Amino acid sequence: MHFTHLLTATITAFAAVAVAAPSPSADICLKICYAEEPECASPSYAQQEGACWTCCTPS
Repeated sequence: MHFTHLLTATITAFAAVAVAAPSPSADICLKICYAEEPECASPSYAQQEGACWTCCTPS
């Protein structure tokens, strides 16, 4: 019985670490939709995504 709980906890811990690992090359973008190109604070930059503009920060 203890082995089952230990195995479940171990698998859950490895799964949580794998999901939480960020992509090394992904920039972080705001989830806001500007109609026009915004002025983003440095080091962020404006990026158009579809009909929306947002500010992204290099990772």
